[in-house]
Amino acid sequence: MSVTATLLDSTDEVRDADLLRRRMQKEGSLYFSRLFEPKQAEKVKQDIMSILREHYIIEDDGAQDPMWSGGPRPTEAEYMAVYDLIVRLDSFQQLARTPEIIAVLEALCEKPVQVWEQQLVRLVYPDPETVSAQGVGAHQDGDPKLGYRTSCFYTCWLALMD
Repeated sequence: MSVTATLLDSTDEVRDADLLRRRMQKEGSLYFSRLFEPKQAEKVKQDIMSILREHYIIEDDGAQDPMWSGGPRPTEAEYMAVYDLIVRLDSFQQLARTPEIIAVLEALCEKPVQVWEQQLVRLVYPDPETVSAQGVGAHQDGDPKLGYRTSCFYTCWLALMD
């Protein structure tokens, strides 16, 4: 059973650092419907789509949004080859360093922050056998048990499309 919750949009309060800190403390997360210029995310999406087209994972039809080719899911080796190309994209790397994202994190921490060098991408392939939407299962980013050596670790999830 899935539980859906409405996220409280913090976009209008982006300049109120005290409120953002209180909200983060209470809710454990912040949601921004628009924090930076959407064309930055669109550039990353188009660059990723180019790679997926080159590997026949999505249709090469020039569409603005991806359409799965309907072919078999990539093997682990194929997936990792595509994954490696995506995480090396300059547009993808720069999105993690967007000044608006950094400003929110520095406001929360009240000091300069370091952008983690390992930016990850989550690719979710369609499953014709599943009617419900798929996503990334529960997990813990920045868990000290996994070797992360920091007392404070924030993760920023960015959707590249609806």
